[in-house]
Amino acid sequence: MEDDPTPPTQPFGDLVPPPKVPPTALALASPAPLPHRPSSSPELYDASALQRLIAQTFDFVDNIADAVAAGLGLRDR
Repeated sequence: MEDDPTPPTQPFGDLVPPPKVPPTALALASPAPLPHRPSSSPELYDASALQRLIAQTFDFVDNIADAVAAGLGLRDR
């Protein structure tokens, strides 16, 4: 009794890879891409306004963290 799990080979089986068939290419008519339009204003946002917004957001989050820490008794205000 053999413990070999492989099936027996067949005499007509070829050990070569199947033939390679090139993929079928489909050509579709597509319109030309639109030309790049420069924006009317080169700067889309005010850097100082963005910096103020970020600073105010950090201040708000810091105040919430301070309130939570004080509520848990981690810090004394």
